[in-house]
Amino acid sequence: MNMKMRHGKVLPFLIIAFILTLAFVVYMRMAGPNHPHRFRVAFSDTEYKLKLPKTATTDRPMELRFHLANNEVDARVYYRLYPGERPYQMIPMEREGADLLAYLPVLPTAGKYAYFVEFEHDGNIQTVRKDNPMVVRYNHPVPDAILLAHVLSMVVASFMGIMVLLLTIRRHRAFRKYTLLTFAFLTLGGMILGPIVQKYAFGEYWTGFPFGMDLTDNKTLIVWIAFLYAVIRNWKKEQPLPALIASILFIAINLIPHSMFGSELNPETGEIIQG
Repeated sequence: MNMKMRHGKVLPFLIIAFILTLAFVVYMRMAGPNHPHRFRVAFSDTEYKLKLPKTATTDRPMELRFHLANNEVDARVYYRLYPGERPYQMIPMEREGADLLAYLPVLPTAGKYAYFVEFEHDGNIQTVRKDNPMVVRYNHPVPDAILLAHVLSMVVASFMGIMVLLLTIRRHRAFRKYTLLTFAFLTLGGMILGPIVQKYAFGEYWTGFPFGMDLTDNKTLIVWIAFLYAVIRNWKKEQPLPALIASILFIAINLIPHSMFGSELNPETGEIIQG
């Protein structure tokens, strides 16, 4: 890519990158494993907004709590180990004031349940996610400080990556600095803190290539290599094309939901597979 690079203020790019980063953060949170499934049910002409969790920790049973002030509503939870086709087990939800409450038994880390909920009111039954059951995955608790540092590093890396894209498109020579910053935060958040988080959560530092098929690890590795190459190419002279390709790749990979094809416990063998 032969082009004359320009000087100039970067503030407009910072503002645009900040807005786009916020949009990415919202998307990744909505698509991520920690975001519950939200749904609505109605009884006696009153609508209730409830949610089903997708993740749980191995230090306590997973709590299902529905705020339903209508005392005439009963509910049951049906669950089974996942993957597999075992028969569902049923837990009746207990009334605790205005709440209906049930707990799913603790599983080892990377263990999963498929579950759905059945509500009954005045002889009528409503089921939620029976045809497409929710899947909840257990993991060991991760220290808040480490998890926060990992998340913040990756958010900053995403922000810097968007800056690289904007600056290279506009032929601004500051792209070299932001390429280096992206690589630095990606190294910290994705290649150092990411494996530490995974070690706490699932007992392994790295479950991507060449040891497994964890998509989060693999996509982090791909982007890290792309930015490493861009940094090397731009160390002595301006080479915007590798930086542009790396930034596009980073943004595209960010659109893949977090933890797809992540660690999963085989309920038959007790071994962690797929990672």
